[in-house]
Amino acid sequence: IRDRPYYVLGVLIVVGVAVGRLFCGWACPFGFFQDLLFKIKTKKLTMPRWLRFGKYLFLIATVFIIPYLIADTVFCKICPDGALIGGIPQMLLNKELHHLAGVLFWIKVSILVLIIVASILIKRIFCRAICPLGAFLAIFNKISFLQMHTDTSKCVGCNMCSKVCPVDINVCAEPNSPECIRCGLCTTTCTKGAVRFSTIFTPSRVQIENSESNL
Repeated sequence: IRDRPYYVLGVLIVVGVAVGRLFCGWACPFGFFQDLLFKIKTKKLTMPRWLRFGKYLFLIATVFIIPYLIADTVFCKICPDGALIGGIPQMLLNKELHHLAGVLFWIKVSILVLIIVASILIKRIFCRAICPLGAFLAIFNKISFLQMHTDTSKCVGCNMCSKVCPVDINVCAEPNSPECIRCGLCTTTCTKGAVRFSTIFTPSRVQIENSESNL
């Protein structure tokens, strides 16, 4: 039983090394929920760049330091994803569980409501500023086998790739930003084929030009 956290950590490292944050863009149900919320027509806000460091603080504090000190999990007890997918449906479907809805449950529901409101106004704010899993996988984005590649010779500077990006990164300048969730929207939006999925073994245009100049 004591070894289980290390197994989970090992699996996450393997996933991170293989595909980086691909899970965030293709498999996270809460990320998809935020995408739907952001489609609600209302005034939109831009998240301050410094808030992206919040998820790393949550990772260090609520996943490593506090659980180590108190020998218990922390983030899962307040995670809004758990409230949306597990806690609230269970309470609605099982009346016999209503007496278990204590202070912690209502704190989790309150956090969920705040995230819902924020997600209507700001693109994927939970993923970008809070999610510790996203923070952990982000560490591997620049070194993972799966990479994003931009061909500057094809780019016409329309910035459509950045406009559709759900995490507001400059795709052309930093395609493998730790913030990138590898959703692929930039690849399908770019009509010039300047953005595509590749691997860490694919040489960049700079490397190709350097090798050609040495011939």
